[in-house]
Amino acid sequence: MYTRPTNPSPQLLTVLNWFDAITRWDFDTLASLLSDDYVHSTLPASAGDPDKNKEEGIAHAKVSAQMLGGQHLNLEIYDVNEGEQKIWAHYADVFLHTFQKTRLYAKPPSGLTYDSESIFLFTLSPQKDGQLKISVIKDFVDTKTMADLLASAIKGSDGEN
Repeated sequence: MYTRPTNPSPQLLTVLNWFDAITRWDFDTLASLLSDDYVHSTLPASAGDPDKNKEEGIAHAKVSAQMLGGQHLNLEIYDVNEGEQKIWAHYADVFLHTFQKTRLYAKPPSGLTYDSESIFLFTLSPQKDGQLKISVIKDFVDTKTMADLLASAIKGSDGEN
């Protein structure tokens, strides 16, 4: 399990702040951490999720929050590797339940469950004001979990149980 450093580098702090903002669905903070030319890519390409710019990425996060009933997330970070203006983070989604933290993911109001591990590959770019912002996130997803979630959503929309 990953242990957050006491004094993270500015780029790692930006990424950790991003994780914190996404867990709370804090869209204003998310937007402030992304560069204007931000691109979010989902990998592998076979996942079929088109690239998203900053506006589309924030809109996607809002839809995700709604699908999950606005529950705050705990993204359990397993490992982080840092290079020059690059960070990758291996993590799993963990819902916070009223009584216990569990990796047995809670069911959102839609009735769909989401149990996933991913790797985010962050690229950070210095801005004119000197701040480091996230310019690219490559999101390497668990395609089986994504396919199962989509199949459940389609089945549910057809009125089947």
